[in-house]
Amino acid sequence: MERKGEQEVNVMSEVIFGVPLFVVAIVSLAARREHRVSMPFPSLLAFVTVLAWVAAAFVPVSLLAAGAFSLVLFFTLGMRALARIERVSRAALPASVTGERSASLIVRGVGDHLPLALRVAAFVLLACAALVFTTQVRIAHVPLLLPVAYAAVSVVFFTLYEIWMRDEALAEHARRAVRSVFAAQCVLSASFIVLAFVALRTGPTAALAVTSALIGFTGCALAISSGVRARYLRLTRVRNHSPV
Repeated sequence: MERKGEQEVNVMSEVIFGVPLFVVAIVSLAARREHRVSMPFPSLLAFVTVLAWVAAAFVPVSLLAAGAFSLVLFFTLGMRALARIERVSRAALPASVTGERSASLIVRGVGDHLPLALRVAAFVLLACAALVFTTQVRIAHVPLLLPVAYAAVSVVFFTLYEIWMRDEALAEHARRAVRSVFAAQCVLSASFIVLAFVALRTGPTAALAVTSALIGFTGCALAISSGVRARYLRLTRVRNHSPV
């Protein structure tokens, strides 16, 4: 039993070590899809991550130490890699901006790109799931910190991606982007609500922690990539609406 617990801690430590590389990879894929140019590979970050994985396979590492190392890695090599991605994205901007200059007084909203019924249905389903969850919490016989945290994360992702959709809706030809963000919003919110119900039944487990970490890191990485996208849209609007 003790050995099984050590193995679970080692697995979770390796997942935590891979967070910075995972976040950078998601942002890189999103930026490459947006600008259609190759993005720099974070070779140094990948090398350090692989070394950490190898070390964790032989040397027991506490979750606190793994988390501290991951934070340092992200705010040093990870931020450096994200800065390089943004520089490449800015350099690719002139090639993707047309020479046409136009101005429009029409203020676009999410409703112009996505049916209101879909957004209302997503909100109602999340609200109903949250209501059922609160009734299950009263009769649960497991620690409630993790299930409640998962439910809260579901609401946070739903709100965060709602804000992201509104930002995307301001751009021209934004239907595809808005619907992609909406799909991600539904998947992330539903995933964490499901994890909250699972945690109410099973309590904390390594499989649950790894699954929630991967889903949460993906959602956070996509949200970070929205910053690159937002700056791209602002620069595009400035160049397209500037006087000849």
